[in-house]
Amino acid sequence: MPYDLYFMPTGNNIRVILLLEALGIQYKKHLHNPFIGDKLDFTLNPTGKVPALLDTEHDIAIFESANILLYLCDKHDTEGQFLPLQPIERAQYLSWLFKIIGEFQTTKQLFISSTTAAKTPKDKALFVTRASKVLHQHLKAFNHQMSVNKNGHLLGDDYNIIDIALLSVLFDFDKDLYPKMGANDHIGMQLYLANKWLVLETADLTKYPLLKVFIDKMKNNPTIVDIIKSDYSMWEK
Repeated sequence: MPYDLYFMPTGNNIRVILLLEALGIQYKKHLHNPFIGDKLDFTLNPTGKVPALLDTEHDIAIFESANILLYLCDKHDTEGQFLPLQPIERAQYLSWLFKIIGEFQTTKQLFISSTTAAKTPKDKALFVTRASKVLHQHLKAFNHQMSVNKNGHLLGDDYNIIDIALLSVLFDFDKDLYPKMGANDHIGMQLYLANKWLVLETADLTKYPLLKVFIDKMKNNPTIVDIIKSDYSMWEK
């Protein structure tokens, strides 16, 4: 197969899988679970993190999920179906791509980590309150952009790289797509997910009807649902 994907079932990894599947590219998965001591070769990513994509045809490793998405589009999306080819339209897509993957996701992860590290219920409540405020600011911006585009997408008219990025950061707001893990999961992952759940419950997606419609539309695609649920079920193995 032309690609080896080193991944763990989280949003920034799932977005890469969603694009690989949408482009119809053959690849082989290698599950990386740091909670049981898995180590990633530094030749794949100098910080040892996933996702990392090895292009076996050219013997090159690509890391950082946004960069992997761009690499795959530049190499395989020759018609510009998922990412426009023209500079002006492409720049608009990249602006939203980096806002979603960079600013919004980083904010989520920062406050999730903070709640995990909080030593008292009072500290945790403070972190959750702050997280909720910032998350709502972003969700409001996404919902507004969808109202401007008026067709169920942030940009464009069909399923594209922005839809994939947005879904990868919003699916864990939906309890059907992101159920709580079972009692047999690794303790480290259980704690992480428990705190993540606490933070995400403070941002009710129903307050943003266009985002809710977007998620519901994605849930009607069985391929997308299977990718998300099958990958997250790996934590239970």
